[in-house]
Amino acid sequence: MSSWTTTLPYAIHKRLEDIKKEARHIIPIWAGEDEYEVKYISRHYIVKLNNHNCECGLWQISGPLCKHVVACVNTWRKDLNEYVYPYLRKEAYLRTNLFMIHPIPDEST
Repeated sequence: MSSWTTTLPYAIHKRLEDIKKEARHIIPIWAGEDEYEVKYISRHYIVKLNNHNCECGLWQISGPLCKHVVACVNTWRKDLNEYVYPYLRKEAYLRTNLFMIHPIPDEST
């Protein structure tokens, strides 16, 4: 894990790259502060960046960003990694494996 070149695991990083491609055609409308109205096909979604909330629900459930959030973050050219949940970042993976996991003896002993 320490040799990863990104701050996100490869699978999450690749998924985020795919989502960025999907977000190109989405039009976010800034409502004020951290809130946006996002037009996508025939629906409108409300995105609140500071609350980690998108009306589609994917951001709250899966952790990586949804395409609506990516469109909003790209509007300001901010770093998308800042909006990915901390438990999906490299530091969290490294902390998880920081300590040794001691072996457990067999039931018979």
